[in-house]
Amino acid sequence: MTNRRKSFGSDNHAGAHPEVVRAIELANAGDAHPYGDDRWTGRAAADLCAAFGAAGAFFVFNGTAANVLWLGAVTSTAPSRESSRSLR
Repeated sequence: MTNRRKSFGSDNHAGAHPEVVRAIELANAGDAHPYGDDRWTGRAAADLCAAFGAAGAFFVFNGTAANVLWLGAVTSTAPSRESSRSLR
């Protein structure tokens, strides 16, 4: 029996799925404008907006950045009424 250790610490610890690698190979032809001006970013943003009924899509570097942005969007930094009472 092979005893290989698996790491679940990050999605960056494993190689890409073969279909992802193939899609990158297909996209890696010719020139494209950088920083979101390419046709793939626009298409992905449009597909995400259509799927989720969103006005815009924003891409981040990794899952941790996405989690931090999501937590900031759904939580308030202003003290709640209960917490401000305990400060008095």
